Amino acid sequence: MAYIYTESGTWSARIRNTKLQAFKSGFNSRKEAETWVRNQEYEFRNRGNARGFGPERTSLGQAISDYAEKKLPFLKGAVQEVSRINKYLRAVNLPSFKAIELKTNRDADSKQQTLFKLEPIPPKTPRKFARGVKAHRENQAQRSQGSDKIRDNLSRMMVADIQPFDIQELMDQMQRENYKPATLALERAMLREFFNHARRTWRWSQPALNPATDLRMPKVSNSRNRVLSKEEQVRLEKALSTCDNPYVATCVALLLETTMRKSELFLTATWRDFDPEKRILKLVTAKADARDVPLTKEAVELIQSLPRRNDDERIIPTTMDAVKKAWARALVRAGIEGLRMHDLRHTGATRMAIRLNGNIFLLQQITGHKTLSMLERYVNLTASDVVDAFDKTDPSPKPVTQEPTEISVAMTNASNVICFETMRNRKAG
Repeated sequence: MAYIYTESGTWSARIRNTKLQAFKSGFNSRKEAETWVRNQEYEFRNRGNARGFGPERTSLGQAISDYAEKKLPFLKGAVQEVSRINKYLRAVNLPSFKAIELKTNRDADSKQQTLFKLEPIPPKTPRKFARGVKAHRENQAQRSQGSDKIRDNLSRMMVADIQPFDIQELMDQMQRENYKPATLALERAMLREFFNHARRTWRWSQPALNPATDLRMPKVSNSRNRVLSKEEQVRLEKALSTCDNPYVATCVALLLETTMRKSELFLTATWRDFDPEKRILKLVTAKADARDVPLTKEAVELIQSLPRRNDDERIIPTTMDAVKKAWARALVRAGIEGLRMHDLRHTGATRMAIRLNGNIFLLQQITGHKTLSMLERYVNLTASDVVDAFDKTDPSPKPVTQEPTEISVAMTNASNVICFETMRNRKAG
C-alpha cells in the first residue's frame, strides 16, 4: 500500500507491504509522488525487490564500500582498485580497506578462489608511507585537491541522484590536474563497473542509465617504443655490477631474457614452477591467467645461479621495490634516460621476434599476450635492426650478364624507333 502526504511544505511517498518497502520525500506536487510510486511498483514487478535501502537512500560512499567487500576479494587487481575506492570512503568517514593477498590452491581455478582478504582500516587513521615515497604522496595530495573535493560531493550523494554530468565534472578536473588519460580511464572503469553491479546484482533501477558511460574522455595513447640499445646495455650491466644487492643484475637479465612481466617474475614464480629439464617456468596466477613460459638456455642458467630454496618460495630472493630502487640509481650511473623497467619487456620481445625470424605465434607463446594486436605493441623494430638482418642474410645473387647478340641489338633499336615515332605523333596531334 502506498501513502502520499505533505510534510514540511513538500510531498512524500511511502510504499509499505510484505515485499516492497520504499520511501522518498521532497516532491513538488502530489502528481510527482504518484508517478514515483507507480515507477517503483513497476520496477518491483519486473525486477524484484532492491537490495538494502535502494539507490534513493544509499550514498555512493556507502554503496561503494559494500561493493568493495563483495567484489574485490576475487579480483587480481584488488590492490590497485582498493586505492581508488578508498578515496571515496574517506570522504564520508567510512573505514577504508587494505587488500592482503591470500595463499591460493595452485591446482584450483583462480577465478573460483578468494585471492585477497580486505582488512578494514578505521577512519581518520594516520596513513603511513615509506620514507622514499612520502614526499611524492604529499605532492600528489596537493595536486588532487580539486578532484578530491568533487569525490567528496559524489560520495555524499544518493546513488539514484548521480548523473553523467557529475562524473564528467570529475573527469574534467582530473584532466586539468594533468593526470594521464589512462588514470582517468581506470577511475571511470571502476565507477562504471560499480553502477553495472548495482543494477545487475542489487536490482537497483536508478539511475536509469549508467552515469559513467558516454563521457567525454581523452584518448588513451600509452604505447611505447623505447627499447634498450646494445650500447646502453653494456653501460647498464656495468652500473648494475656495482649494486650492493647481488641479485639486481640477475633480475634485470631475466626480465630481458624471458620477456616476463615484473609481477610474474617477482611475485608469482616459485621454485616448484621451474622445470630445468623441460626448460619451462609454469605461472599459475599470471596476469592473463596461467601459462607456461618457455626458457632459453641463458634464462635457465640465470635461474640456476640463484640460491635454491623451498619449493613454495619465490625464485627471486629479493623484493621488487629493492630492485626498482637499485635500477633507478644504476640508470643515473650509466647515463641512460627515458628507460623504464617495463621497457625490458619491449626489448626482450623485439629481440625474440628477430631471433624467431618473425614467427608471431611462437613469440606469442613466450610473451603470453592473448591477442596479436597487443603483441604488436611490444615488438619495436628499428632501422638498425633491419640493417643487422641484412648483414646476417646472404645477398641476392647477381644476374649473369651476356654479350648482346646482333638480334637483340636489332630488336632494341627497333623498339626505340617505335617509341620515338609514337611520342612525335602525340606531340603533332
